[in-house]
Amino acid sequence: MMLSLHHLPRELLAEISAYLPSHDDKKSFRLVCRECADVPTRELFRRIRLSRLKQDREAFEQIAMHPHLAQYVRELVWYELHLEAWPGHGLSSDKPDNFVSRGDVFESILHLQVGLASDRETFWIPKLVGSNWESAQGAREIINAFRDHFYQLLRLMPNLTTSTSRPMPADRLLPYKGYPFQAGAFRAMINSKLYSSNQGLFSFLLPALRQGNSTITTLRWAEETVGPENSGLRSLSADAFKRLTTIGLCLTNLWGRDKPTVPERARAATVELSACLRAADQLCHLKLCFEGTSDYFRRGFSSSRIMHKLVGEARWPRLTTFHVSDAPLRSMDLMLGFFRKHAGTLRHLEFDHCQLTYPQIKTLKRAHLQLDSIRLVDPGCGAGRIKVPGEQLCAYVNNMLEQYDTDRCSPSELRRFFTTTEDLYQATNIS
Repeated sequence: MMLSLHHLPRELLAEISAYLPSHDDKKSFRLVCRECADVPTRELFRRIRLSRLKQDREAFEQIAMHPHLAQYVRELVWYELHLEAWPGHGLSSDKPDNFVSRGDVFESILHLQVGLASDRETFWIPKLVGSNWESAQGAREIINAFRDHFYQLLRLMPNLTTSTSRPMPADRLLPYKGYPFQAGAFRAMINSKLYSSNQGLFSFLLPALRQGNSTITTLRWAEETVGPENSGLRSLSADAFKRLTTIGLCLTNLWGRDKPTVPERARAATVELSACLRAADQLCHLKLCFEGTSDYFRRGFSSSRIMHKLVGEARWPRLTTFHVSDAPLRSMDLMLGFFRKHAGTLRHLEFDHCQLTYPQIKTLKRAHLQLDSIRLVDPGCGAGRIKVPGEQLCAYVNNMLEQYDTDRCSPSELRRFFTTTEDLYQATNIS
């Protein structure tokens, strides 16, 4: 008797589907074996996308309207692209030097790109008049016209649990009149002083979390590159965070690009955003990333102080995982109270590119933690780093070990950055 794929155990079929490298391969798998089509379908529609691109909205609506597909959706990713910050024709007077010898080539490409930004066949939200999304001409009408429809479509996805907002990939193709433009072209030479970000998050995803029937328990929020202000941070509502059990937050360049006028974004992040995080009283997993943020002690906005202002007053009775990335924590004393408050529940701790040295690690002992795992990721190429077995470091921080193997370093070398060896720890990754 000839056996078919559908005779294989479902677990094995799921493994096969998971290892297929591309969406096209999974689509082919669906067609090859219709009896087991639900296996690749589950993979294909687990994560779906939405953006200001017309094709993304149409695909999102089609999936939501077909229950046999909508049932598999677990995550909605809104790919952000802030066209309003791109100056368009304003680049003509400030064109790069390398275009000077190319005649009108630069002007021709620029003219096409300006047309693309306003093309309603490409964008259901074309570039609006005004540099700021919230006050741009026509923005309110677009938001109001789609928001209720958006809520209705979300209700058709009963297993949706995760909302994600992140920058649109720079290599996303935006074909226009035969030219293969990419999304990254609209992030070139932006006016950072007028730049806000993540319109999909603030206009649609966060308001959806405030709906009484929301099934979302995980929020992943990666900022677009922003200037010294972001009006979205000032309009946050704590109600949107109340049901969340997992939060992954990546703030990019808290001080903006114009460092002498830095404090506005840092203050907004540590006031409004801090209040929202405190409202998430069901929180179990928290990841904080400070990509592109530097340490400015003299301005009072060091990474340690930002961390303390963001989470120092919070008390999450269910917090088990805490992951910090790209935050040089040079003053662990500021975070000691936070770790003490969560010592009873915190089990997994990860510091990624946080430049921890022996004094900071020793300070952690005073929190009397009960960790199952700790991970320190090497902040560089590894040269000059002290490698410590993660198992030993975990026991040391838990006050179960007097000292750990310091890679044969002398006491004078213990201010070098520490990293855990990769084969001796277990960590929970919520990214």
